[in-house]
Amino acid sequence: MQYQVETFRRKSPFINGVRHTMRAARLSVRTESAYVHWICDFFAWTKFQKPDQISSQQVTDYLSHLAVDRKVAAGTQNQAFNSLLFLFRHVLRKDFGEINAKRAKVSANIPDYVTRAEVVELLKHLSGTARLLTLLGFGCGLRLMELLRLRVKDCDFGAGLIIVRDGKGGKNRVVPMPKSLVKPLELQVLSVTATHEKDLSDGYGTVFLPGALALKYPNANKDIKWQWLFPSPTICKDDDGTMRRHHL
Repeated sequence: MQYQVETFRRKSPFINGVRHTMRAARLSVRTESAYVHWICDFFAWTKFQKPDQISSQQVTDYLSHLAVDRKVAAGTQNQAFNSLLFLFRHVLRKDFGEINAKRAKVSANIPDYVTRAEVVELLKHLSGTARLLTLLGFGCGLRLMELLRLRVKDCDFGAGLIIVRDGKGGKNRVVPMPKSLVKPLELQVLSVTATHEKDLSDGYGTVFLPGALALKYPNANKDIKWQWLFPSPTICKDDDGTMRRHHL
């Protein structure tokens, strides 16, 4: 069954069409991956029934199956629900109807917090990029993907600010740049610049640009200001087939 699901995910023209619709709707890469996972899992559960034969009752039964048989968490069931809602509304163009699935239980977990002393102890064992990322995340209150998606131009050294773009909820915000991290960040930019110049000389050096920026500004993808602040140590093939350096 797992082999069938993987084959369906990679080779199905229908799933390729679903991905195209998601990219047209400008969903994030992570959201696309999660939605495709649940849509493929749903079709596997229906024994790969034809898309035009899918009903909202099957969605109800599938979501109940996740809660009762698989005992998934409430957040997981909600993610599956949103995936199938997108499938019905934007791909199948069908009325989702009323879904009365059995709900997964919400766990009343008490969150764990890292204390200041624990952070200090942790930092003793970190160096290089990992240390800078940790200091930046802890000092500015940035989420993991907000850290990794920072670009060179998002560091405003003149104003002492860091610009966070497309954060949670697709919102932008500005946070103060910690004074203790100004020099490390300047050194990081110099390191990125050296790596970028080497990539350009090797025939690479383009970076992924969001939305239609790549079309509006054809040369921006080679501009240093658009490069990732924390680039991957390796060059790999992107979804469009281009060899480029992604973020860490």
